Amino acid sequence: METEKHRITVDIIIPTYKRPKLLCNAIESALIQTYPYIQQIIVTDDACDVETRKTVETFMLVDPRILYVCNTKYLHGPAGNKSNGMDYVKSDYFLILDDDDVLVPNAVEELIHAVHDGEYDFVLANCLDSNGNYTGKHYGRKQQVSYEDFLCGKFVGDYLWLNRSQVIAKLKFDDKIYAGEHISIWNALKNSKAFYLHLPLKHCKTEGERVSGQEIKKANYWFQIYLETLDNFSEDFSKYCPRRLLYFTLLLFFYGRLTGKTRQIKGYPKEYFRKTKNIAFLLPYIELVLPKPLLVYIWKNIRSHKAKRKQQYTRTL
Repeated sequence: METEKHRITVDIIIPTYKRPKLLCNAIESALIQTYPYIQQIIVTDDACDVETRKTVETFMLVDPRILYVCNTKYLHGPAGNKSNGMDYVKSDYFLILDDDDVLVPNAVEELIHAVHDGEYDFVLANCLDSNGNYTGKHYGRKQQVSYEDFLCGKFVGDYLWLNRSQVIAKLKFDDKIYAGEHISIWNALKNSKAFYLHLPLKHCKTEGERVSGQEIKKANYWFQIYLETLDNFSEDFSKYCPRRLLYFTLLLFFYGRLTGKTRQIKGYPKEYFRKTKNIAFLLPYIELVLPKPLLVYIWKNIRSHKAKRKQQYTRTL
């Protein structure tokens, strides 16, 4: 007879914004999951779009687990829309599936197996991009992971996360920050038990890590993200990985320069020097005097180099 331990329930949140055709693929991948205890498939619509609603309603006619909700509570954007979906979670665990991604059929089943092995608060697995490479950094093996592993960049990139619903209060994304979900994830990982499963359980579309025209266009968003990152984690950066403190300070000054918001951040390099006694604290100030075109050119090349390195450590093993 099956025990209650083997009946862990799961909800799948699918945030969407005016992409009904792609959304169909995401919903279908949720519906064909081999795990039998998926209670809800929550489609949260950031646009309250008529075509999207009609598309979801066709699925609702054949499967009562599908729930359509409209984001009217949070500020519009990826963070607010995902938080809206979390408000409707009823199961023991949940995962978030973007509307342009798809799960492999046994994704939830594999994640739950890992939960059974260690009663983890978080289980994360890797994803495949369109080139067949992993989207998240890995070391070719499954392993327990910690807050410090993510803080210090040992694990970076796009993963599929299974989250214990009890952590929602800590995990809720700040809707005032456009795409700073890592801030909530890192905070939720503190004093939590997490496990990395070395399997590609999601197929996703990613454009890689680079300074693109779209990224520069949203420089205000990125400035706020890196400002919040430093305000939340600078003490732990200096304790566990000072080089990351410098890295995020440089990013803050890059976007501060692009947005003209340098006055409020001039003290951050001094704070870095106070904590590390490293002369590299002068580098952010150099960003303030470089011509903007040259600064963008330098950062594009740095990001291009990082993207090549990322390809090396995310190749499928």
